[in-house]
Amino acid sequence: MPSQTVHFAGHIIDSLMLSKVLDLILNDGGQYHLSRIDIGKTRRDLSHAEIRISAADTDTLERIVQTVQKHGVTTEEPTASTREQ
Repeated sequence: MPSQTVHFAGHIIDSLMLSKVLDLILNDGGQYHLSRIDIGKTRRDLSHAEIRISAADTDTLERIVQTVQKHGVTTEEPTASTREQ
């Protein structure tokens, strides 16, 4: 199953953006695993999340990644360990 790790930073908890992104992943036929999440302690602190997105095929995975990028998610370059054909 192909997968890719993405990153999300900002006020992702109080703005409900993390919830929205996770819903988008599921609604587009993907799965996710929160590999890391660091929640800011004050209103000024940013939160950071590392999300591993998986999908049944590469086309679906690419569509999901493109969709969540519109909401501020960034990608790292896929490698043999993060993307399987």
